[in-house]
Amino acid sequence: RARVRLMSVPSGSQTPILTDSTGAFELTALPAGPHSLMVEKSTYMAARYPEVNRSMRARMVPLLVRDGQVIEDLTIPLYHGSAIAGRVLDAHGDPVESAQVRVLRLPRGGRPTTAGQMQTNDLGEFRVPRLQPGRYLVQVRPQMPQSFNPTQPAVEVQLPQPVPTYYPGALDMAQAQPITLNRGETRAGLEVVLAEG
Repeated sequence: RARVRLMSVPSGSQTPILTDSTGAFELTALPAGPHSLMVEKSTYMAARYPEVNRSMRARMVPLLVRDGQVIEDLTIPLYHGSAIAGRVLDAHGDPVESAQVRVLRLPRGGRPTTAGQMQTNDLGEFRVPRLQPGRYLVQVRPQMPQSFNPTQPAVEVQLPQPVPTYYPGALDMAQAQPITLNRGETRAGLEVVLAEG
């Protein structure tokens, strides 16, 4: 029961069909020309056929279908997404609730981009799912205290407050520890201890 959608290059997407219990599907009466397929299923990462090329010059080479041609035995693998899970603690070891956890993907030779984000629960726990294989950084931003007002001058010495921190406890991105994920892997048990400032 995966959804298979034909993505015709000139005419856009069409209504998806569902695979049977064995994963088999059939598309008929296709016009000749370039095509691609998109496959989606709950809890899995979306897949394309042909696969997206990783090079910048050829992002995707379409499947060319000739008039009257029958293409059989296409195999389109689906994979569960990777995930990063853990806890956020303050400098005293207590869990931090409602902290914003952001996962940054580290592409080769490019700038880090946000791949997912999540808020911690009342136990300081987080889980960021649906990640592609690759290298990632984890950044945590604590929720600002309700009494904080930057427009009013401080009349007393402020207590140290938690500040944005990279895993495992770095203030600077250059000092953060990258996390490498393989396909479908879950990295659990991370602990991010928020620095104070």
